[in-house]
Amino acid sequence: QEQDLTHEISKALKLAESGKSDVKLDDAIVVLDRETEEESYRMLCSSLSKGVSMIIDLSWTPWEMAEDLAAETGVPLVRTLLGSEQLVKALDDYLESRNATDAAIILESESDVDRTLYEMLGASNIRVWVHAGLTRDSAKALKTMRPEPSFYVIVGENGFIMDTYRRAVKEKLVRRDFRWNLILTDYSTLELSQLVLPTVILQADPGECCKLMKREDCSCPADFQRKQYILNALIQYIAEVYSKLDRDLPMVTTSINCEEPEATMNSTRDRLFRQFAEDTEISNETLFYWDMDRSGLFLRSRFILSTYKPTAGQQTIATWSADEEYKLLPGVELEPLKMFFRIGTAPAVPWTLMKLDPETGEQMYDDDGQPLYEGYCIDLIARLSETMS
Repeated sequence: QEQDLTHEISKALKLAESGKSDVKLDDAIVVLDRETEEESYRMLCSSLSKGVSMIIDLSWTPWEMAEDLAAETGVPLVRTLLGSEQLVKALDDYLESRNATDAAIILESESDVDRTLYEMLGASNIRVWVHAGLTRDSAKALKTMRPEPSFYVIVGENGFIMDTYRRAVKEKLVRRDFRWNLILTDYSTLELSQLVLPTVILQADPGECCKLMKREDCSCPADFQRKQYILNALIQYIAEVYSKLDRDLPMVTTSINCEEPEATMNSTRDRLFRQFAEDTEISNETLFYWDMDRSGLFLRSRFILSTYKPTAGQQTIATWSADEEYKLLPGVELEPLKMFFRIGTAPAVPWTLMKLDPETGEQMYDDDGQPLYEGYCIDLIARLSETMS
């Protein structure tokens, strides 16, 4: 994956250069390994000693050693996100509004699992079980988990989501309304007719694809390389800001000695960050927005949250941007989620008895192969369920 990213960065740099004759870009890629962080830091220092204009941090969580060095020297450090982190954060906001305490999250790959855990660690109040794909073994683990997860989340592209959802239905995991949440990471449309129970769907506005491709009106291709286009747009924007501020920047490039760091680029950093903030405030339609607290230029994704009921179809319940707070659309009220209780009892006359077939006298079972019971406790549980809705 690092090799893919290296290639994608190279393509983005060449594209930015081709659009501006007065811009010359060069890069030095430092692979961050958290287990050998000191070695990664030495590689960073070696690169900075040869000259630097900006550090772009693409790691899953902020690299504190790089941030500390940037703060000491004044070198502009900008973070961004290339994966599904913003969508996961958006769904986390929705789940917290539903008073969720836990959720089982199913993703496409192990790297997606790591990225999601890094994003949610310390930022979410929800206890999560995270797994790559849904196999027979992981489905069994989910069915026997106690307490049972309050919510289930599938994150990925269309094909992965539908395949995983069908597997979940087959494994009899889809049993309660609005407990399954589907996060679509591409710009396609789900096959809603395959959803067997009321479901929550989250995706980015498909118009974002056209924005990234710099087209007014378009049909997003099935093989759209979202990460590549985000990198293209980000590096082009940064290059444009440097060109625009050419005469305002006291220093564009400097060499850094990590052993004796000096604050040589504070004025340059402050002017660049101020420009990022000004561009963000000018319009809500900019492709990126500046987050000063996180020193980041992030895609201004517009999220669309909807519900689907087989009997009523799809309804949009919320739309908001990545730099805004989650809130429902005016007039929208969510259906209250039914409470779920697991009740333990023991066979004893007349409280709990095995239900027997009146003709054969054999134990009776439900459609899931679970034994049926009757008796006073069973009647009481049924009445409690009815009274409490």
